[in-house]
Amino acid sequence: MASTPIMRGQEDGEKYYREFRDVVKSYLLKPDESAEIDVYTFRANEIVINLPEQHYKPNILNFSVVQNIFVRNLIYDKINCRATLFPIPLVYFKLGVYYFIVGYRNYLQNLTFPKKMEATEGGRVYILKYTYELMGFLNCISNWDFYEVDKSIIPLNIEYNKTRLPF
Repeated sequence: MASTPIMRGQEDGEKYYREFRDVVKSYLLKPDESAEIDVYTFRANEIVINLPEQHYKPNILNFSVVQNIFVRNLIYDKINCRATLFPIPLVYFKLGVYYFIVGYRNYLQNLTFPKKMEATEGGRVYILKYTYELMGFLNCISNWDFYEVDKSIIPLNIEYNKTRLPF
């Protein structure tokens, strides 16, 4: 988060990036206190297990490093899709075979696309499992540059930026 500059021309969003950074920073400085964030992890071996080798690039899958800030401001309330009052930031990065997504508490759980995840002991860290839709989501939050997987198996017709209202 510290090394990803705010995107040029997106000065309005800078406030929300800073607020999110401050939430994460307070947790890192005081890990015993509860943070309003969740961390989601995904291992590249899930792709290896679920896809034939011709549908992924082993070197990129195992050794690439990626960082990105993804922001959307849409919610879905079972009647319609509408904008939130402020953008919702999501930090996405990959270190070798590990993918990490950091977002506000329950953000990923409330996204409307199908997904499989399990909570680790202690709570706020979740392990994501392979799904066809998750490949599309990783493609979406990497600004359509998910080079690890062949684009022909990535779904393009799913809306990944809709969240369910928590009530």
